[in-house]
Amino acid sequence: MIGRLILTKPREYIYEITEFCKKAYDESNDENMSLRDDLNSSSLLKHIKYNTIPMITAVLHNENIVSLSGVQRYSDSVGILGKRFYTLKDYRKSPMGKPNNFFQDYMYEPQLTWSIDNNLKIVLITFNEHNKKLIPVLEREQKKGRSFQSFKKLDKKLIINNTEQYVFYKKLDENYDVENITIR
Repeated sequence: MIGRLILTKPREYIYEITEFCKKAYDESNDENMSLRDDLNSSSLLKHIKYNTIPMITAVLHNENIVSLSGVQRYSDSVGILGKRFYTLKDYRKSPMGKPNNFFQDYMYEPQLTWSIDNNLKIVLITFNEHNKKLIPVLEREQKKGRSFQSFKKLDKKLIINNTEQYVFYKKLDENYDVENITIR
């Protein structure tokens, strides 16, 4: 059975998240899932330790996390949805052989709601060179009217954590000046 956890205090679930990260890192060697939590790490566990990802949405199968992502709060105004998104390989396709849309189906709405409730002015969904093949998926879902309809593609790439990113954004405050967005 598939379920969802909305973790507004991820530190309280550190054991479960760490167990997920162990599995994810073992199958992928993805540094974002490593067990390191020092300042030089890009790992989810580091973000939890330093509270830069204060909200996580997890997809469960039989009470075990099989996919998760969070909201990274970059400033009082800017958040990134789907941060450190990862799905275990055994769960990337449904029993019918189609790709699972865990972010869209289980994570997006709670993360957007959290962002609104926490007074962010703009939220981003970002793609680097490694995961840019997911951009057509987002655009297809927009055309179908299922999700992400109000997201727009930024005309320029942004450097986020020393990595060039393609950016889709949604203004939560219509007065926010997206052209002058700054990311550290």
